Amino acid sequence: MNVKEIKSLWLSSSDYEAADLPGIYYTNHNRTYENAYSEIWMTVKKKGNENLN
Repeated sequence: MNVKEIKSLWLSSSDYEAADLPGIYYTNHNRTYENAYSEIWMTVKKKGNENLN
């Protein structure tokens, strides 16, 4: 799953939206992508809450 999919699939059906702040992306693959591990950390805010912009 990538950021675009998270925004369109998960955030669109939740009470949250992406905040205009940086995210963190991490991948560990030990020279092969066969067993890669990735994390996407993105800032979100409650829809309608403008305090995090």
